[in-house]
Amino acid sequence: MKYMIEEDPKALNAPLLRAIFDSLPLAVLIHDLDGRIVDVNERMLEMYRVDRTAAFEFSIEHGYSGPKAPLESLPELWRRAVAGETQDFAWEALRPLDGSTFEVDVHLERIYVANQNLILASIRDVTEDRAALNNLRRARKRFEDVAYASGDWIWETDRKGKLTYVSPRVEAYLGYTPDALSGRHLYSLLCPQELPAVRAHIGPLVRARHPIIDHESRYLSLGGARGYSLMNAVPKFDDVGIFDGYLGVVKDITERRNAEQQLRLFQRVVESAIEGIVITNKDAEIIAVNPAFTTITGYTANEVIGNTPRLLKSEHHDSEFYHHMWHSLLHEGQWSGEIWNRRKSGESYPEWLSISAITDHEQGPTHFVGVFHDITDSKLKEDHIRFQALHDALTGLPNRVLFYDRLHVAIQHAHRDGTELGVLFFDLDNFKNINDTLGHSVGDTLLQEVAVRVTTLVRSEDTIARLGGDEFVVLVKESPRLDIAVSVAQRIRESLNKVFQIREHEFFVSTSIGISHYPKDGTEPESLIKRADLAMYQAKSGGRDGYRLYRPEMDAGASERLLLESQLRRAVDEHVLTVVFQPKLHLTSGKVRGAEALVRWRNSEGHMVSPADFIPIAEQSGLISRLDEHVLRTSCHHIVPLLQSGFSDLHISVNLSARHVGQSDVVARILAILDETGLPPENLELEITETTLLDEFERVARKLRALADSGVQISIDDFGTGYSSFYYLKKLPIHRIKIDQSFVRELTVDNDDAEIVSSMLAMAHGLGLEVVAEGVETKEQLEFLAARDCEEIQGYYYSRPLAPEAFTAFLSAQS
Repeated sequence: MKYMIEEDPKALNAPLLRAIFDSLPLAVLIHDLDGRIVDVNERMLEMYRVDRTAAFEFSIEHGYSGPKAPLESLPELWRRAVAGETQDFAWEALRPLDGSTFEVDVHLERIYVANQNLILASIRDVTEDRAALNNLRRARKRFEDVAYASGDWIWETDRKGKLTYVSPRVEAYLGYTPDALSGRHLYSLLCPQELPAVRAHIGPLVRARHPIIDHESRYLSLGGARGYSLMNAVPKFDDVGIFDGYLGVVKDITERRNAEQQLRLFQRVVESAIEGIVITNKDAEIIAVNPAFTTITGYTANEVIGNTPRLLKSEHHDSEFYHHMWHSLLHEGQWSGEIWNRRKSGESYPEWLSISAITDHEQGPTHFVGVFHDITDSKLKEDHIRFQALHDALTGLPNRVLFYDRLHVAIQHAHRDGTELGVLFFDLDNFKNINDTLGHSVGDTLLQEVAVRVTTLVRSEDTIARLGGDEFVVLVKESPRLDIAVSVAQRIRESLNKVFQIREHEFFVSTSIGISHYPKDGTEPESLIKRADLAMYQAKSGGRDGYRLYRPEMDAGASERLLLESQLRRAVDEHVLTVVFQPKLHLTSGKVRGAEALVRWRNSEGHMVSPADFIPIAEQSGLISRLDEHVLRTSCHHIVPLLQSGFSDLHISVNLSARHVGQSDVVARILAILDETGLPPENLELEITETTLLDEFERVARKLRALADSGVQISIDDFGTGYSSFYYLKKLPIHRIKIDQSFVRELTVDNDDAEIVSSMLAMAHGLGLEVVAEGVETKEQLEFLAARDCEEIQGYYYSRPLAPEAFTAFLSAQS
């Protein structure tokens, strides 16, 4: 820190520097090189909510660091600081007494004061600036009310230097009574390491019988405490002029020496502070600044000392702003707030400034201390956070919140002006396949390119937003005719139909688009978006890669789905769903070796509901897990008696949905059902689809291994329709695969299907897996599969799914 007077540190205003030190909005801890705290400022005590006594009981490693603080990095940070490298890092701090945590920026720097290497830790919590300034003002007031008190003690020695008299005040400083010191040499009260220097300085004076003037040395008290003393002494002579010893007075200057050391320390702290500091006299003339001031403003100390802070004034504030600032300073003693100032380069910048008045009780304010930091980065982060809150992180498009807001405003304007609006809802057809086959990074890049293409198709006053996943929505303002929204939809479709080149991949995508119109299809954002969404699903149902306009009957279709879900939920609750069994024939032995359990539902009106209708609803509504367990439990109850009656090799196959596999307790629940019903795990086969393995492969694999370890067999259902990766077959406890009926249906008339099925059989057998072909309906299909050593078949050629009683009869007839 630069002062007007620099030659003599004693000439500096110690109370002023102490006030500055305790008024800084950053916590300061002074450590020795071993990490022990030797001093802290008032801000530290406030920030960590400890008193001065307790503050020294903790350390950065033990007590002042929160659970998220990377303590493993602390030794290296400390080592670098000790080596002289300045360290700046973020940290999670802990208030050790109440356990609360807060985030801080830490500045570590080695300093050299009073022949001692120390580590300075500056800690800033920007959320407590106002509280710090209030504490600064109170601390300064307390500091000014404290009076410095001192006392002297007198001694007398004989000509050999032994004490013959000590005044009673010695006990207050050294702990010795006068009688206890009688006869002891004066040197015995000094620290042993002081003796050589003392003898070298005082010895010649004593031998020459000269006075001893202002000799400083360190003493050692009875309790072992060390302090500093200032000694003055004169030689004594008897009546005939013979030397008779010395008479002296000792002043305890420990506090003064410590104060001088702290004065140098505080000066170093201010110089090392990362906050800009400026001190003015009562006339607002700058008398001192610290290096951080120059770093932030660009002005050196020589350029600003003697000037006023008006040098930094920008044009962002009017006279009323500065009038309020000075009113607070003169009447309340402090002011803090955000202010725009100007650097030497002419650039305006925002800063958080705190100004405190240092007052004299008789003269009023004598100085003003300003502490500030540049908040340009903070302002930019605030703007970025605001942008992120209203925009999609991947594409930069408006998100759902911003789109709803813009649509709400657009509806208000359209209602006022009598105009109309169009809302387009679209997603990418089969987008999940791109993620599953090429990876999420390619999928993300595709979404970004889609956003770029569509943005170029809409006007600046329109809005395109990403709602999530691959779902996008477009607001077309002032659309007086439906054909305008339709034209936008056609342009989007045509644009997305063009080839996408992402890394080494080249592919085409299609989109399904739904369109709703204000005010015909709704007058609220929710209804317009919902109906555009319904229209989009109609476009998908109609074959994808197209668009649909919303029609009222679409709501009826949605209502039907809700009604079907409600009826399905009731059917599951009331256990009215039934289970049928489709036998599986072992081709080599010609025997029934197992059966697949299939669920059937006859509704309250007596109509059979197709699984193709209610299974997707069960998956979407979350009922599928209960449905799976119902089928498993019911199957076990039917199969166990068959095992006991002689069909001990019978295996029952039960489908396990992807959603059910994703539950954390699925293994325990399945094994509990087996234990409850008495079905041996070896007689259960769980069928999972390939898509089940696409998400969180390792987590699913652990569950399948746990089931396999218990004896349960695992098969891959509908093999060939999903990812078709033989990686699964190598890494998972798979016992068999089931070839999907879509390949079996045409294998005798379609060479491609025949080649695919033959390859599947060969690769599976090469891996030691059995193969089940489903959907076998003709003798030619059976012969084709048997010729290629397919182990099992199931399908209408052999048997349709059978009710439990019919299945039992079927087994008995076969045996």
